[in-house]
Amino acid sequence: MFFNSGYQKGLVTNMPNPALLSAEYQFVGGLETRYHQNNYVNEADPLHVHTFYEIFYVFNGAAVHHVNGVKQTINDGDLVFIRKEDSHEYLNLYDPKKKFQFINLSFSNEVFDELASFLNHDQVFDDFLSAPFPTTIKLTDLEKESVMRTFKQINILPTDNLAYTKSSMRYILSGFFYKYLISRHNNKSQYFKAPDWFNELYQLLSDNRVFTKSSAEIVALSGKSREHVSRLFKQVTGKNLSQYILEQKLNYACNLLRQSDMKIIDIAFECGFENLSTFYHCFKEYFGLSPKDYRDDNTRYIIY
Repeated sequence: MFFNSGYQKGLVTNMPNPALLSAEYQFVGGLETRYHQNNYVNEADPLHVHTFYEIFYVFNGAAVHHVNGVKQTINDGDLVFIRKEDSHEYLNLYDPKKKFQFINLSFSNEVFDELASFLNHDQVFDDFLSAPFPTTIKLTDLEKESVMRTFKQINILPTDNLAYTKSSMRYILSGFFYKYLISRHNNKSQYFKAPDWFNELYQLLSDNRVFTKSSAEIVALSGKSREHVSRLFKQVTGKNLSQYILEQKLNYACNLLRQSDMKIIDIAFECGFENLSTFYHCFKEYFGLSPKDYRDDNTRYIIY
């Protein structure tokens, strides 16, 4: 399951009055975000609501998530977007001595509003806010690795440079919302039209370690013939496989040109191009300017 916007199959219960966790309690020292890890259910807050937003990711174990009157099991690989005023808590599923490890990333209303405005997908955010339950994403193995790498980046953010930390957290959060909320919202109708093997391949192609492979290697991941993959890819996405892979490579190159100080030739190889000449030709044909001109015209992507 790639997209789930509720816990409709859970057990509905009567919930006692939850405690209120305020932004003033959560964010101190001028920060607008908070990041922490829990290792056991009893380390988490009891039943509560927020005046802020949070994302939590389960990376080990399982527990019961009691949210908005519904109980549902959450497991390793679940990424959950909690809105302000969602009432929730974690309950032991097995032995309380067994670890249930998850990472919690909370952020203020102001940060959420700025991100929603910046990402400019009103319908996605309207659906997100109006749904009866929080959005829960079941990540693939590659996505699990990507999320954990992102959280490791947060761990090494400087504590003595508030402006840099704030902008870095906005950048990280925008990536979470775009990759795991907006992209899935835009594509979920496609998922239900295609067989499972195609859905899995389509998800794998969001990872740079996959779309930078050769087309033959990518097709081999599906276990199907190239003709079958290409035909279904065109039918579902409106683009042939080669075109989609090229666009993924070029979009990845744009990010590296804006965000990094890598040499252009290194970016070409990082993005899966066989040589610099091919990279320049494809880039200019697609964007209308050379990689160097693109880099000169674009500043690094930082949300202030």
